[in-house]
Amino acid sequence: TLVLVLPDGAGPALAAQAWSSGAADVVCESMSIAALEHKINVFAGFHNERQRLVELAANLDQALKANELCAAMLAHDLRNPLTAVLTAAELLQRELPPEVVRSTALRLRSSGRRMQVMVERLLYVARVRAGTLRMRFEALDLAALVAQIVDEFDDGAAGNVSFQLRGRADIEADGGAIGQVLSNLIGNAVRYGESGGEVQVLIDGDAADAVRLRVANRGSLSDDMRQRMRAAQPILHGGAGAGAGAGLGLYIVHQLVTLHRGCVEVDSDASSGTAVTVTIPRRAAH
Repeated sequence: TLVLVLPDGAGPALAAQAWSSGAADVVCESMSIAALEHKINVFAGFHNERQRLVELAANLDQALKANELCAAMLAHDLRNPLTAVLTAAELLQRELPPEVVRSTALRLRSSGRRMQVMVERLLYVARVRAGTLRMRFEALDLAALVAQIVDEFDDGAAGNVSFQLRGRADIEADGGAIGQVLSNLIGNAVRYGESGGEVQVLIDGDAADAVRLRVANRGSLSDDMRQRMRAAQPILHGGAGAGAGAGLGLYIVHQLVTLHRGCVEVDSDASSGTAVTVTIPRRAAH
């Protein structure tokens, strides 16, 4: 910011010339300290307000891009299950053997559940961004919750999901939020891991102050995918292999775990596979 100091008695022409040269302000030599301080405070206020507007514009741009990303992912993700629903509906209009009707109905239910999960994920993201998502901490048996979620994926087609408990599994947490974390982690491992590979779920409760939850599967992530998952960025579908199409799942996991004052770690390589580890404090902050 350029401030020109003019000698006392300088005429308006000289002041006008100073302004036209690009000066932000023009002061006289005899200006008092108090007046100068006032001018400085005014300019400091202008500067701070400008910075605030720049930050608001950046946040707005980021929010708009995030909304576009969510809309794109929803449109992409809904395409396959919606096609399956429409195809199954057409089949049910025909005279079919009972076994075909049953398998078609199962396909309808499976596709409907997939679409329901997508909508619920978007609602979670909207509530997190709006700051309206509130945690309800209570005593929780994490082992029982994991067993329940694992059982939901044990439908004969999801692959082999194993569960192991080591140490204590008692924590203070929001059961609904942790259930969403588990569902997203196990669901991603089942859907995007190596075909036919086992998904291993481990609760490590040996520590006194925290519980670690690890979900591992065969198959590795690309470097770009790994960086995006570690940075908690929503991921568009693309490519093959573990984690392809992880979409909003890992983003939601990061947000919910952060609300529990926990952390998420992602490790992946071709030899050992992919593992996502969630660490949550055993006791909630009061």
